[in-house]
Amino acid sequence: MSKYKREFFSEKNIVEGVNEVDLPINGFNNHEFNLTPRLYQLTESDIQRPDMISYKLYNSVGMWWLLMKYNKVEDIWNDLFVGMILEAPQKSELEEYYRSRQ
Repeated sequence: MSKYKREFFSEKNIVEGVNEVDLPINGFNNHEFNLTPRLYQLTESDIQRPDMISYKLYNSVGMWWLLMKYNKVEDIWNDLFVGMILEAPQKSELEEYYRSRQ
């Protein structure tokens, strides 16, 4: 079980009796913390694989959703494209941001 579970961070909505996590509601305020991101340009192998992007950048597949939220990517299936530049804060900065929001 990942310590970065989206369920602990995002708002929940009950839809037809099912508790659904709403990823886009709690977007990052990139100015709330003084984060220092590096840039990462997406390649063909990254498309529709935010888990692998997370692994390349953080050696962990579990941080993909934080990275997507930071970059305001709401639809991982349609919003990522070859050549797109993502901002990737340091892992420690994302962890601190995550802990502060729990």
